[in-house]
Amino acid sequence: MSDYGAEDERRESRRRKIVLVALALFVCLFVWWMFFRNWSEERQLKEFLEALKAKDYQKGYAMWGCNSGSPCASYPYEKFLEDWGPEGRYKGASTATIERSGHTGSAARRFLLKFKPPDDCSASIIRILHIDKVDLTLIVNREDGVIGFSPWPVCDPRVRF
Repeated sequence: MSDYGAEDERRESRRRKIVLVALALFVCLFVWWMFFRNWSEERQLKEFLEALKAKDYQKGYAMWGCNSGSPCASYPYEKFLEDWGPEGRYKGASTATIERSGHTGSAARRFLLKFKPPDDCSASIIRILHIDKVDLTLIVNREDGVIGFSPWPVCDPRVRF
């Protein structure tokens, strides 16, 4: 009779452990999704800035999906150097900072947007590059990591902030 209720207690303990593990897993996945889902794309932008800092303009040009073997018709290497080269428009890019675009970082705003900031598209991400006193909007394609100029500051230009 001393074991009366012991099985119920073990069952309840097992249930409690399962719920706690599921909750911890959910929290871990949520944290990963909020902070690390764009890691490879943001790393691509950092590598681009590092290439510019090292004056490896061929590598930087290749990160735009172009190279000397198959140059981009819409963005030839000479134009790339006019923008990013040593005497280019964005020559201070090696000291630039990368920031999110499209929101103030408010948790309430992200919640209202269903945890999807407007600068995270399904196929790419958009980031603002602060170079000296210029804000430049860049886009990084998720599929191939190609960098380019973004035509708008957020993925859906109808979203206003």
